[in-house]
Amino acid sequence: MNTLAEYQWQKLTVRNTTKGKLTGYYHFVRVYIWNKTTDRIEQRLLVIRKTFTTNNELEIKFSFTNANLEQYSSEVIAYMQAQRFFVEHCIKEAKQILGIDQFQTRKWNAWLHQVALNFMVSSFILKEKLRNNKDLPLLSARDIKELIIFQLYRQMTDEQMYEKIINRHIKRQMDINNAYLRQNPNLSK
Repeated sequence: MNTLAEYQWQKLTVRNTTKGKLTGYYHFVRVYIWNKTTDRIEQRLLVIRKTFTTNNELEIKFSFTNANLEQYSSEVIAYMQAQRFFVEHCIKEAKQILGIDQFQTRKWNAWLHQVALNFMVSSFILKEKLRNNKDLPLLSARDIKELIIFQLYRQMTDEQMYEKIINRHIKRQMDINNAYLRQNPNLSK
């Protein structure tokens, strides 16, 4: 992205994250692509986001959209591009918490059944997160998995289990607060 001048980038704050506000430099340009299926040229908007990681390394992401700047503001398009995080987070949870990447089936039909069960469990976890969002906004897939295992095996008391989850939420909230304070030192005054 060295060919773009500094004035061609637009600094936008997209949304809140657990590590502070997601802010990036965006460049939007209308491009034309060849659609092999329809055998036609189609207009797209190329969205380029430039951010810096916590290690101060440059990270550049590209995406196409069929939205246009006449229809949506640049802030809205940047927000839409950032929504991909939530899809990727669900896939990451399915792998790390539910083991979707650890199937060992021999037949296609068995694999389809396993994936369907995994998606059902993912839906259940999402439903529980949404249902408990008001009282437990930091409830995670890991918390729900541990609660289910606790209900099955009862290896500790109810109080110990809930204390374990609440302590994890307190630590997570402190990390979130610290990230915002690092971004905005004036907030601590």
